[in-house]
Amino acid sequence: RYKKYSDGFKRPKMESTEATKQFKALSNRYAWKKEQVRYVFDDPLIRKVVYRVLEAERQKEYEALKAQIKKEKAAFYKDPVNRKLTRQEWVAQQALKQDQAAISCLRGWSYRYKRNALTPSLSENAIVCAVADDIRPYNVQSYETSVNRDGTIQYKQNGIVQIQDKGDRIEIADPYTQGGQHIAGAMVIAEEKSGEKMQFSGDSAFVGAACNIVPWFNSGGEKPLPLTDPRQRVMAGYDKPETHSDRPVMTHRIVDEETYLASRQGVRAVDDRETDELKPEKNTHRLR
Repeated sequence: RYKKYSDGFKRPKMESTEATKQFKALSNRYAWKKEQVRYVFDDPLIRKVVYRVLEAERQKEYEALKAQIKKEKAAFYKDPVNRKLTRQEWVAQQALKQDQAAISCLRGWSYRYKRNALTPSLSENAIVCAVADDIRPYNVQSYETSVNRDGTIQYKQNGIVQIQDKGDRIEIADPYTQGGQHIAGAMVIAEEKSGEKMQFSGDSAFVGAACNIVPWFNSGGEKPLPLTDPRQRVMAGYDKPETHSDRPVMTHRIVDEETYLASRQGVRAVDDRETDELKPEKNTHRLR
């Protein structure tokens, strides 16, 4: 509907105002003055000087009128009636007319604006925890703590956010600096959470580096970091990798007709031989 309105809109033209009339009168007046100079002064040099003076005066009045006309145009086109409305303005106007679709659209925009106002993501490299696994701001050594309006807890060093806790994610800005110091800091925070879910998320280099730090981190703590991802538990040394046999498992075998018939003949020969061995005269005494 907005596209239909936009395509059919025709921008109105501003009618002549007092300033535009003065602009036309200004041009006519100085044209008349220059014409009079030709009759008053015979000397070409004097005429040239007077022309320059008149031109300077005309330019000064022209700039003043130009600024006035610009203000009048801005005021004219600022009126919603005289300009094409933006999509948001048009939807708001339709909502005032009790248009349900427009009201729903405004609510959707409001939700999006609120969502965008949340603290942006710090990094893709993070420790993923359970949903709404919130804790109080934790006093991590060498970090300053602050809490944003949306509940995100940020841990800073020298005023720079290095770790932030969003409840279900503990994001790390630069996990590789100072030998993985910020990874260890994030693990300290993660250790305080419920442990219902805990795994490293991000690029493979980060996951590998974090898993390598886990044994060192556990050696200095009272309880091990409760990783829940099976693959990462193996990488961190919690579990042993599963051993699989290298021998292939044969499930179904597809053969052609000739091979199948030959195999059946072999089976029949074995069955006949076993039948001969089981005949009464070739067996031991049979009870009657």
